[in-house]
Amino acid sequence: MIDIVNFNGDASCLKRARYLHAIREGEIAQWLGYYEASSRHVSVGMCGVSLIDLFIHKDSASLDLLRSSSYIHTIYRPFVHALSTVMDPSLSCINILLGILVTRTILARTSNYFLPPEFLFRMSDVLTLRKCGVEYTFDISPDTLNHANELLPYSIIRCLVHPSGASIKSINMHQCSTKAYLRCIQIMSEYCGTDNLWRDGESFLFLPDGLKREEMFINQTRHVKSIVSYVQEMSSAELQLELDYYPLRPLSPWIGDHANHWYRQIGNRLLEWIYDDKPITLFMLVLLLMMYSSDLRASASKDDVSFDILPLGGHARLHKFGLKREVRTGYAEALEWLADISIEVFPNDISDSLVNSMNGSANKLTSRIRSYVNLIVDSYPVFRHANTLGAFKKILEDNCSVQLDY
Repeated sequence: MIDIVNFNGDASCLKRARYLHAIREGEIAQWLGYYEASSRHVSVGMCGVSLIDLFIHKDSASLDLLRSSSYIHTIYRPFVHALSTVMDPSLSCINILLGILVTRTILARTSNYFLPPEFLFRMSDVLTLRKCGVEYTFDISPDTLNHANELLPYSIIRCLVHPSGASIKSINMHQCSTKAYLRCIQIMSEYCGTDNLWRDGESFLFLPDGLKREEMFINQTRHVKSIVSYVQEMSSAELQLELDYYPLRPLSPWIGDHANHWYRQIGNRLLEWIYDDKPITLFMLVLLLMMYSSDLRASASKDDVSFDILPLGGHARLHKFGLKREVRTGYAEALEWLADISIEVFPNDISDSLVNSMNGSANKLTSRIRSYVNLIVDSYPVFRHANTLGAFKKILEDNCSVQLDY
């Protein structure tokens, strides 16, 4: 089995205060350290914003492990956890390129793998990834059909072929043991999963004694393979289907109720600004990408959840543990985002009621985005001279591309 862990900006619906506490108090470093200490392989994909958060909050212990551990394997992610299929193709391309650039800059590592948010991917992104040296992506579709809607033979690795002839391989993760992992850390049961594992790296941050639960799980699963050895084994043993499309899964769990899309209005205004050929800054571009965060959409529409949990120690018994929607990102933080971005980009286009709802959050958000922008510009001063979407894309392509023969 392989273990694929995604770590999203703001830790996938987790309150930002809890997320930053985990960084500053060394919880993420301790979590990563368990893999190194147990010589247990894991493949970690952090969105670009997550890596910058580790950097600007000086979590050197986490970064050192991500940079140098021979057991922690890097997987590229986009800059922002956004669904490419609901974005403008140019923005999707920029989101991928910026994520790759940030990963290479902060970790000084390259990767042959790219994990798309929620396994949603554009075939047009095949060209983008191949130019960056990426050879593999992932999908989670249970069935694959041909043009006659006939079920094709099952294959763990499929070859996605772009009309240009460029191709990328996709590792199917449908038969994965996510539920077995959650049951293991929630009720401290023996891990019984036998398939590949895909999971959210921040799951332990939601639970009491989450680090101890993770340590127990890691110690139970020492048989995990490195992704490199797994791919080599599967490539030699399996039939690899060629597909001219990416096998999609349903969008609805990550789109949310359409009524919750009101906060994207600022993103639409920014797009209009860009398409009217008005000058833009890197600050505005990063803000625009962030407005497409699928975690904002999903958390605004998720219901309260409860599950059985076993407290650690003694003769504890199972009891119900609840996660209320209000402790996730939800409407309140989405409202703050909209208000903050409106003030920053359109200072004369905001209602008094929206201003009154901010509760002083504007400086926090704009300061955070400036930190992202400053790090990027300090590393690549050429960004200072760009003022169009095409110019930003060209800079990213020039700095991410590698020489390929395909």
